[in-house]
Amino acid sequence: MKRLPTINLYLINCLVGRASDFEKTKIVMKQKDIALYTSGPVGLQLAKMTGFMVFGMVAIMAASLAETVYISFLGTEELAALGFAFPIVMLIQSTTMGLSVGASSVVSRRFGEGKRDQGRLVATHSLALALLLSLLIIAIASPILSFVFDFLGADEHVRNLSISYVEIWFFGLPFFAFAMVASSLMRAMGDIARPGYLMALSALLQIAFGPALIFGAGEFSGFGLIGAAIAFVLARTIGFLLYIYFFVRDKALIFSTKDIFRSFSDVLYVGTPAIAANVIGPATMTFVTKLVATYGSAAIAGFSLASRVETMFAMVLWSLSMSLAPFIGQNWGGRFDHTR
Repeated sequence: MKRLPTINLYLINCLVGRASDFEKTKIVMKQKDIALYTSGPVGLQLAKMTGFMVFGMVAIMAASLAETVYISFLGTEELAALGFAFPIVMLIQSTTMGLSVGASSVVSRRFGEGKRDQGRLVATHSLALALLLSLLIIAIASPILSFVFDFLGADEHVRNLSISYVEIWFFGLPFFAFAMVASSLMRAMGDIARPGYLMALSALLQIAFGPALIFGAGEFSGFGLIGAAIAFVLARTIGFLLYIYFFVRDKALIFSTKDIFRSFSDVLYVGTPAIAANVIGPATMTFVTKLVATYGSAAIAGFSLASRVETMFAMVLWSLSMSLAPFIGQNWGGRFDHTR
């Protein structure tokens, strides 16, 4: 029997060794995916998470600010109508943000404990809960929109403009709620960067769609104020499809109703206090809007623009608070000493 040359044996050992190292690397990577936040400097971890979160949230508020600038070219009444709608929109968006805190807290704890399948199951149920909650909000709010804007002090014409805007905006609410919770779930599973990019992409699409839908292009005359709401719906629909694509591609969901009500209970146990804390600001803004409305539509228009700028700066603190939930959750489940 022929003996293999020494150099061939050396090459075979190298290849086997490289393959073995590659398998070990994959195992280590999988282990890191389970509990990404349980090792490394705490400050650096939080800085990275908050940075990407700020990037996404500021992009959302930049889209809102751009929307206000677009509408300002239509006239004072249209801008005032948007101003009356803004506290209602922020109240609803803050509710979905609070729910996302609860979802990320529960899922991150499961991943920190190494229970990935349980985490994926709860993540699936959390997304379903987000859709159900948004539909419930629409069902409750739609019939009373006229009463709400009358309470805020809008005159008849501005009130009708506000109602038209919000009614269209509601079509995009389930997709926005889904995206907000989905972003938090991605971070809870260890994906820091992608949620920020997806949030920013949706915001940029809204900014891009706005001018054509509001002012028109060519022979198309545009939809005016309603066009801004349509831009929101289209952008959020595309964002929703992208989140679905990445979740399915990464096999991050488990489609089962097993223990679904337990998942709802766990998420709401943490999410309800977060929702209550988040809506305080928008609720206060609602009453301030009512006071400002006594000075007329022009005052509401100016207050609307100032409120959006102010909210953009507040997003930094909101981003930090939302980043803490997945970080503490994973460490609570996997390394409690790191939580302290």
